[in-house]
Formats: sequence, C-alpha cells, structure tokens
Amino acid sequence: MPRSDGSTRKIFAFRTLICLMLLILVVPGITRAQLVTAALRGAVTDPQGAAVSDAEVTITDMGTAFTRTVKASSDGVYNFPDLPLGSYRLRVSHPGFKAVEWTSIVLHVADSVVINVKLEVGPVSEQVTVEASAIQVETTSGDLTGLIQGNQVQQLPLNGRNYADTWRGAW
Repeated sequence: MPRSDGSTRKIFAFRTLICLMLLILVVPGITRAQLVTAALRGAVTDPQGAAVSDAEVTITDMGTAFTRTVKASSDGVYNFPDLPLGSYRLRVSHPGFKAVEWTSIVLHVADSVVINVKLEVGPVSEQVTVEASAIQVETTSGDLTGLIQGNQVQQLPLNGRNYADTWRGAW
C-alpha cells in the first residue's frame, strides 16, 4: 500500500533530523582529536621539598611576547593549559626566595610538559636561570607522539602522489 505524500515528508524530515543529531554528536569528537595546542604544568617547592603556595609563575612566548601569569595553588601546583605552540621562557618567583627562570622550553603539538621548580632561599633580586633540556619526555600519559617535518612527508613512497593510494594499502 503506497504512502500518502504527507507521511513521506514526515519520514524524510525525521530521517534528516536523526542525521543532523548524529552529525552534531560525532563532529565534536573528531575535532577534539585535532589539538594544535600544548600544556605546561608542574609544582613549586622549597629546598626541603615543601610546597610553595602563591608563587607567581609567568610563561612568555619568545616569538610573540605573549605572557600568561598564574599563582601556584596551596599545594604548589601551577598549570598552563592550551598554550600556542612555540618556544617559551618560564619564570617563578616568591618573596623570600630567589627567582628561577627556565629558558628554551619548546612546545610541540599536544605536548604536556611537566617542569617542577625548586626555589632557593635568598633575596628576590637574585635569579637562577636554567636552560631547558633538548629532549623532553612525556610523563603524564602513555601516548606515543612525534613531530613530522614537511620533507619527511615528501619522501613518503606513494604511487603517483595520489592520496587515495594511501587508503588502499591500509585495508
């Protein structure tokens, strides 16, 4: 028995609504995987290892002079989520302690770098500068990530440089 014109429209509208709802639910999950930021966090302690609360922690992007400042929490923890990628300088200070400055901190896509800072007792006018190591190990998750340079992509063996060939080999 054929359906009337009104019920066909209702079915079409219902199917369209279901598809839109599925699209709204799926797209945020897909876009969340496309992180283009990094994070930096750590703890501030004194020479005995006790937390230094309310320490002023400032991060500065060396390329753009972008600066963000936070206060360490009561347990000495600081956090800078969603930082643009780049090279940074980290400065930690608190009255009664020498200021500490870390330089050459490089943040790549989806990095979550932990820098724990130990403040030394002394006048604030004195400063300790630390050069960040070239190799930074991911200690907050088991994710294996890497940075791929443009020349590495160009050297990939693809038949005719057709992107569809990449998918044929995966199945």
